[in-house]
Amino acid sequence: MEESDVQRLVLWVNAKWRNKECRLCGKNAWAAPQLVSLQVQPVLGSYVIGGTQLPTAAVVCTNCGNTELINLIVATIAKASGA
Repeated sequence: MEESDVQRLVLWVNAKWRNKECRLCGKNAWAAPQLVSLQVQPVLGSYVIGGTQLPTAAVVCTNCGNTELINLIVATIAKASGA
């Protein structure tokens, strides 16, 4: 993810994320978001090569490892396919 996208995402998260304490450990110790691409499967247990991808950012608690996923389309960092 480009640094400018990371900065935009941090601003978006700060505006939207009301309780920044980790749901598992209660700390507010989050690492910078990293890009994750989730493969969307039409059927449980199936695998489609070249299928739909969901652009996502993972924000990880540096204290306990809890991971929160942010949809980059909803966060207006990425555009939906075909948009």
